[in-house]
Order: sequence, then C-alpha cells, then structure tokens
Amino acid sequence: MCLVGLSFGCSEQWLDVKKDQKLIVPSTIEDFQALLDNTTIFNMSDGYLGEVSSDDYFCQDDQLESATESQRRGYVWDKELVETYSNTNFNDWANNYQKIFYANVVLEGLNKMEAKKDVAAWRSCYGQALFWRSWGMFQLSQLFCIPYAPSGNSGVLGLPLPLEADINMLHERMGLDETYHQIKDDLTSSIDFLPPTSNVKTRPSALASFILLSRLCLITSEYAQALIYAESGLNINDRLLNYADLSSDEAYPFVTENLEVVLHTTMSYLPNGVLAEGRLRVDTVLYKMYNEADLRKDRFFKQIDDYHTFKGMYTGTLQFFAGLGMDELYLNFFEAALRVGKRDIIKKSLDYWLSSRYVEGYDLIWDNDGDILDFIMKERRKQLVFRGIRWFDIRRLNQNEGSEIILQRKIKGDLITLAANDPRYVFQIPTNVLSLNAKLIQNER
Repeated sequence: MCLVGLSFGCSEQWLDVKKDQKLIVPSTIEDFQALLDNTTIFNMSDGYLGEVSSDDYFCQDDQLESATESQRRGYVWDKELVETYSNTNFNDWANNYQKIFYANVVLEGLNKMEAKKDVAAWRSCYGQALFWRSWGMFQLSQLFCIPYAPSGNSGVLGLPLPLEADINMLHERMGLDETYHQIKDDLTSSIDFLPPTSNVKTRPSALASFILLSRLCLITSEYAQALIYAESGLNINDRLLNYADLSSDEAYPFVTENLEVVLHTTMSYLPNGVLAEGRLRVDTVLYKMYNEADLRKDRFFKQIDDYHTFKGMYTGTLQFFAGLGMDELYLNFFEAALRVGKRDIIKKSLDYWLSSRYVEGYDLIWDNDGDILDFIMKERRKQLVFRGIRWFDIRRLNQNEGSEIILQRKIKGDLITLAANDPRYVFQIPTNVLSLNAKLIQNER
C-alpha cells in the first residue's frame, strides 16, 4: 500500500488496484465491515520495533549473528537502524498508517450514508473505524514521538494526523499534545458506537476502548482519568483466568482468544528475527522475579539450554500477543488507584488477582501504599511480558522523578547501554517516507 507522503512505502499491488477503482470502491455497510475484518491489516502487525528494543529478553552472540541486519541493529539500538527497516516488514510506521488509511476510508464512506446512521451495523462499523484509527496513532506515538512529559510538551513534534482517505495529501507533523488529544478523542467517541463486548475478538468493543484509554492516561499521568476508564471497563467484564486450571506441560498453555482476551492482535512473526523462538532467551533478572508460588513461572517459560524461552503467548501459538486483555485492565486499575491514594478500593480485586496467579493461600501483606505500588509494578512487569507494552512502560516511567530505567546488552563481551530518555527511545521515520513528503521533520536518534 502507498499512503503518499505519509507512510507505507508504495506497493505495486495498490497502484494496480487503483487503476480500476469502480471494481473495489466499498459502498455498503457490509463492504465496510469486510474492510475492517481484514485481519492481515488490523490484527497481525503490531508492536514489533518496541519489543525488539525492550529488556524482556537477550540473544546469545551466535544466535544474533544469524538474524537479519535490521533485527541486529534494532537489538543494539543502532543509531542507523532506519536505513535497514524502511523497506521491510520490520516497519511499524507503514503497518500502522495502513490501519489509519483503511479506517479513514470506512469513516468517509459511512458518513455519506446519512439514512443509515441509526442502524446498529452502521454504528458498530463507525465505532470500529474510530478505534482502529486511534490504535494506529497510539502505536505510532509510542515509537516515533518523544515520550509524553506530564510537565509540558510545548514545541514537541507529534505525528502527521490524516483524518481523510486522500492518499495524495501531504501532512506535516502536528504537536505532541494535539496527537494525544486526537487519539483520546477517537477513543472516547468510539465508545458511543461500539457494543460493550464483541463475540468476534478481532473486532474492537467499548471494553477495548476503555482498556486503551486507561493505558493512554497512565502514559500521560492522568491517573484519576485512568482509574475512571479502568473501572468503566471492569463494570463491563471482570473475569480472569485461573492459571491453576492451565497445564504447564502444554507447548502453549493459553488457547487462542481465551477469556482474558478482549481484542486479539499479534506482532509480525519473523523467522529470522531476534524474537524468533530459537533465538530469544528470557532476561535472567526478569525470570528470577517469579517465585515458586507464582503460577506463571512454568506456564510462561520453558527451559532451553541454560536459559529459558517464552511460551505464554495469549495467541496459543508462537506469535506474540499484542492486543488488549483483562489482565492489563486489572493492572491499570491497581496502578491508577494507588497513584491517586485509593488503595482501599482495590483490596477485593487484588485478592482475586492473587488467587488467579499464585498457588492457593498466597497472600500480600498490606504495609503501606509505596510497598503495594512497588508490588503492582512488579506484577505488571511479570504479567505483560512480550506484548510490546514494556517499551511503552519504560518510556513513561522514565518521565517520573526518581525513576531511571537503564537498558543494557552484552555483545561479544562489550557492554552497550541505553540511558534513560536517550534519543534512541524514539525511532526515525522511514527514509522512503521522507523522500515522498518534504514537510516531515526527521527525529533525532
């Protein structure tokens, strides 16, 4: 696909299709739903750049050498990484602007159907498109924008924000505050159109919007708002898996679209990538965080050579889950409540959480708010592994006073460090995109 001047690297197939638009122009609600149900576009290409750069894992030297160049460079936070991912599948810019383009096609088409705006199927499609546009913008904001600073973002560049389906329009980058406002506005608007839950887990729901809104507000340090959105989500659904019911002997203990999955999306799987099962080794410090009472320890990990690899995907396959789940909603709720001093409201829910993740009888001693928040942040670290979320969390937590997360890699005996708030926490816009749109300003790295 080619979103000219913005995005996704021209594709001959797209240009060929455009030659005969009368054959493909969607015109009915069913047509628009079919566009939104394109799981290759919307559900199978999330979060890869951030996870490659995170501290969930490491690669041994011999395994790293057999990965592709773009993957190796991403792994070591290479300043020249952009030169290798601009025209590959390792391109979160292209993948997410493709989602935005499709969403805009649907929104424009539906807005022309005035007589059907009260039809349930129309409303559902409209809400889904709003959600997917915000989802794409959110992913891009966490990869290609400077981390959001609660103290202010005056003069900080955000994203190009196409709100129409015209592929010939050239957009400049808006401000960071404007970018976050657009994401939030689309999400809050989507709730009015979406059903509370969806039986088709590749489709968004109001519950999915509440989870993403609570995540967004944690990033912007709007903790009271994050709490409201998390509670709204829990009012729709509050069910968790009981990990004791899952067999640790299974190759992949979690079935596809299990009851905690609210929105099913996955990361791209690259056999020659650093996250491939044969190369990935779970960070040893992370693995040691799981004590013997923690049911996740043998349901998330399996031993390989002297280390461990990950098997706890909520996809039930070797592809990493990158969607939205009830586990994240609970963790967002716990963190937001504690940060606004409302620890009493989480007691019952936290007991339920502990019973679902630890052996029977495991209890938490409630000493003070700081200790409980520390416990919750460790739970977040342990639960949401290999979902792309760790990269978002490092970026936001490094904006907090007193927090300094430093990442390290050891390559052939040499230590490589990524300091807190290093410019390499922001990826560069693909070079082929810049060549199409002179209005875009490149990120420093």
